Amino acid sequence: MDLVSSLIPPPDAATLRAGLLAGQARLHSFGVTGWQEAILGNYAGYRDGSETYRALYAEGLVRGQAAGALWVPRETTLGDVPHLVEDFVARRQENAAAGFRTTTAKIMVDGVAENQSAAMLDPYLRTCNCDPDSRGSTGLRCLSPEVLSAVAIALDAAGFDLHLHVIGDAAARMGLDALEAARAANGITGGRHHLAHLQVIHPNDVARFGKLGLSINAQALWACNDDQMTELTAPFLGKERTGWQYPFRSLMDSGAHLVMGSDWPVSTPNPFDAI
Repeated sequence: MDLVSSLIPPPDAATLRAGLLAGQARLHSFGVTGWQEAILGNYAGYRDGSETYRALYAEGLVRGQAAGALWVPRETTLGDVPHLVEDFVARRQENAAAGFRTTTAKIMVDGVAENQSAAMLDPYLRTCNCDPDSRGSTGLRCLSPEVLSAVAIALDAAGFDLHLHVIGDAAARMGLDALEAARAANGITGGRHHLAHLQVIHPNDVARFGKLGLSINAQALWACNDDQMTELTAPFLGKERTGWQYPFRSLMDSGAHLVMGSDWPVSTPNPFDAI
């Protein structure tokens, strides 16, 4: 994606403004009055949208309750962590002065199952023998466990809520480990940390969510046998791991909080479809 995005002219301020207002109107059409802007930072060819939010807040045109998540770059290293926290604190203050609450940090832990970039504990199943000597892939880990834990500890100490994108069972375990490390280092800070998506969870890890008091931002609409599941996911997970997907009841029984979400524009923001 980066090979192309650097060559595409960035959207101008008028386009970003029109897009935010159109998005707000779309959400309102479904009765949605509050939302999270999940990535505020340079990502996928789009620049940080905080300036657009601040301008529209100043004009009184943001009519919903918007909250923003500051994007942790996937190339972050251990040495970058102090500067990252300093930058996030400054941006949080600037946005708050304009009325825009950006108290969350967004961390992409892995990818998605459909293209086998979700991080798995065991390799994806093979559907061909095109390279019989190679070991199957276990997906993508955007940050190393050491960096992920260091970022979680530092941002939790600085008063940020953590939003972790986790799809595979290895990513879920990495996220849990990082949040446990933050709890051990900082104690109970009051941070409202949540993990998003949580598609595949190893059964041994389910009980850990409640013990940490985590919120589960899951997408109920994704827990269905559509073509994406039956053709691109289940054949590569196998029967056992396919059955580990979206264990909503077990997460509730663990004491975790199901807060749910749409992940729009990946899928519809209509909450009734998910219900």
